[in-house]
Amino acid sequence: MTDPPTVPAYLQQVARAYRFLDRFKNAMTFNFPADPNGINELEDNLWAFFQNCWHVKDWLRNDPNISKDIKDEIWDQVKANPYLPIV
Repeated sequence: MTDPPTVPAYLQQVARAYRFLDRFKNAMTFNFPADPNGINELEDNLWAFFQNCWHVKDWLRNDPNISKDIKDEIWDQVKANPYLPIV
């Protein structure tokens, strides 16, 4: 019996970011007068989404299965992207 393939850690981080994006989208439907804590849920999920997006690069840079050239290219693209520092 063979072991199931493992999902690279960076893809797990990407999936985590998508889960928080989904949570943020779901929190957008809160009813403020009826749910005064809804705004906190919305904000917390938005921040968590941004944080998880930002750290995908770290998971990629620390993956031993990715070549140094690809890691360097990823880092160059992160530094050149004007939107990621906002995240």
